[in-house]
Amino acid sequence: YASTDKTAWRWDPESGERSIYPTRDRGVLDIRLEALESILIVLDDSDDGPAADLVYPDEGSGVQIDSEWLLEFEPFREDPFEVATARLFGFGGHEDHRIASFAGNVEYHTTFELSEADWTFLDLGRERHVSAVTLNGYEIGLKWWGRHLYRLPEGILRVGDNELEISYTT
Repeated sequence: YASTDKTAWRWDPESGERSIYPTRDRGVLDIRLEALESILIVLDDSDDGPAADLVYPDEGSGVQIDSEWLLEFEPFREDPFEVATARLFGFGGHEDHRIASFAGNVEYHTTFELSEADWTFLDLGRERHVSAVTLNGYEIGLKWWGRHLYRLPEGILRVGDNELEISYTT
């Protein structure tokens, strides 16, 4: 129902945080959802709180991490194996049949160097599987829908070496 005397609050199911959802006009919400994403909006009398930060960076605006990667594959029904690579790749068309038809968990590990530590997001792109990210020993989050976009808490990245681990489950 339409309501102009209530405030829309966005409740984040992952963190439990709530913030005021921005409105174009009183009672009008513009909602943007990624593939398979959902959002919890609660209408409340209270309008005292932080505003939601709904920044979605352009998918083409990022910086690619060009470093060596170690991929540790743990297949559902086969023996574990490792692959070292300088470039990440898709699984489906891969020449190695173990990767092309992979089902299970893959742990990605890399160390990359930065001269400036001003990144705001880590964007793994649009995925159909589950990913979890750890950066410099800090668990950033878990995604199981749409664009796997992780907001980086301030102070996690550092000038110099940074260690990134991505767990990917098909």
